[in-house]
Amino acid sequence: MQRISFPQESAVAAQDERRRDDRRTFVAVIMTLAVQTAAALVWAGSANERITQIERRASDQADLGERVAGIESDARHIRRSLDRIERKLEHLAARSHAGD
Repeated sequence: MQRISFPQESAVAAQDERRRDDRRTFVAVIMTLAVQTAAALVWAGSANERITQIERRASDQADLGERVAGIESDARHIRRSLDRIERKLEHLAARSHAGD
């Protein structure tokens, strides 16, 4: 015995099939958005870490520049002191030779 199909039944079946396809499409779009959002968050986290490392390095280099400037200042002060000591020794040596 064959079942007789009415036009209304096939229209309803087609409409149900379209609804299932629409639901599948909706779920696929939502899943795609969820995956892309997760990937964007992971990327943003890694970018933030790279920026933090760069800022840390820049800060270290700024501290290094200040330290070098301090060492240069100390070296100039030591050089002036050494020049004064050399002048005094030369003056003392000249006086001792003059007295001989």
